Amino acid sequence: MEEQIKNIVLKLSVLFYSIWVNSVIIFLASELNWFPVGFFADDAVVDYLLQVIGIFITVLGVPGSLKLFNWQLSRKIDLQNPEKALETYSKISILRMSVLEFVVIFNWIVYCFTLNNNGMLCAMIGLVATLFCVPSANRVLNDLKLEDK
Repeated sequence: MEEQIKNIVLKLSVLFYSIWVNSVIIFLASELNWFPVGFFADDAVVDYLLQVIGIFITVLGVPGSLKLFNWQLSRKIDLQNPEKALETYSKISILRMSVLEFVVIFNWIVYCFTLNNNGMLCAMIGLVATLFCVPSANRVLNDLKLEDK
């Protein structure tokens, strides 16, 4: 079981750090003009549409992924045997981190294309939300209540 926990933590760590590395790469690429920045800055309709979509996925994605994880943890994962619980925990955690990564990357791209700070704000909200998901073996054990089993 310890090996399975190490594998889960490794997968989640790679996903966690990839969110931050991708964010830095997109931000630097936009600041260094490696791709067209401000492509939709002059088009008010597209700018507004992208801003609304970015805010909408942030409002739904961030609390939804965090709350869904807690709900799944308390309703489904706690009732399973430890091996099955670890497998389900891994899948749900990957889903949660993937939703947050989508929120962050989409909003960084919106910021780059529109040069409107709403995209940057929503990306930062997503990045802060990832700090609630920092993977560690102790966190897995605490979440699944395996330290006393």
